[in-house]
Amino acid sequence: MTGSGEKQVTSDERIGTCRRIEHTADIGIRCRASTLERLFECAARAMFEIIVPGGEVKPTDTARVTVEAVSLEELFVRWLEELLYIWESRRMLLSRFSISTVSPEGLEAEVAGETYDATRHELHTEIKAATYHGLQVEQKGDVWEAQVIFDV
Repeated sequence: MTGSGEKQVTSDERIGTCRRIEHTADIGIRCRASTLERLFECAARAMFEIIVPGGEVKPTDTARVTVEAVSLEELFVRWLEELLYIWESRRMLLSRFSISTVSPEGLEAEVAGETYDATRHELHTEIKAATYHGLQVEQKGDVWEAQVIFDV
């Protein structure tokens, strides 16, 4: 799932890796992880790294997140959309994601971050939505892979 024009967004051996991909006027990511939980966590971290690249976001405030869906692909998009909603409604930047349960029908997680502080956090890219365009969530052997395009 790598190609030209890709830039690493996040990498953590314990969680997974995500690369930013260019897509006309939008931005996308491709992620790889050893488990489905880690794939979702890695994608969330990468999304917030696009919003505030290199910004130190302290996990001081927590929130519970529950998402339901009818398919794994829909769950992936709804997960990212729920995190964007937390950002937009509470101005809470997120940096830690801990998924307790995940299945194609839903997930439960605890997320942590802090309120946006213009003196400490430099906003880079406004993400309006996670889209279904080019969406992929699949297991290849013992690795989970996903691709999602964000409307910016």
